Amino acid sequence: MIVPVFIKRATVLSAVLSAAAFLFLSVYYQFPFALAFLMGGLWSSLNLLALTFMVQQLLRPTPIDWPTALASIFIKLPLLYGAGFLLVTWDYLPKLGLVAGFSIVFAVIILKGLGRMLLRLDEKDTPHPLTPSPSFGFAQDKHSREGERDSSAAELPHNHKVFDEWNKEGNLISGEPKRA
Repeated sequence: MIVPVFIKRATVLSAVLSAAAFLFLSVYYQFPFALAFLMGGLWSSLNLLALTFMVQQLLRPTPIDWPTALASIFIKLPLLYGAGFLLVTWDYLPKLGLVAGFSIVFAVIILKGLGRMLLRLDEKDTPHPLTPSPSFGFAQDKHSREGERDSSAAELPHNHKVFDEWNKEGNLISGEPKRA
């Protein structure tokens, strides 16, 4: 099973956060609440992985491998939802802890998506916000001539070995990294 990187990272991070929260909550709050949070987080991570596998098996351009697809459906429904039913009906676990654990995957996905959006990692045309602009060190006010050096803009030395070359007009000459 090939899991997309975003989903794999989200499920692993959710499981790790659930385990870390379990340790914190069991010491500083109540053990049943911490156990419910851990079980809810692990269940929702497994549920997302199982849903990913089912969607990959049923919605693909090649012919569907029906034995594998049906086996995934008939294994997921009784085992995963049966375990979820047992978790919900077990009186030892507080329901609020289960709900918080179930929703940790959603919180991780939302925060990872917001991070990708703020850093513009999925946009192909715009440069990464942390890369230097081609006009670094040039005059930025509208009264000065274009391309004229601003005396107040300090030239910073490149302390890294990989950088791009820019021509005098501020256009990228080569996108290939230079090796020192």
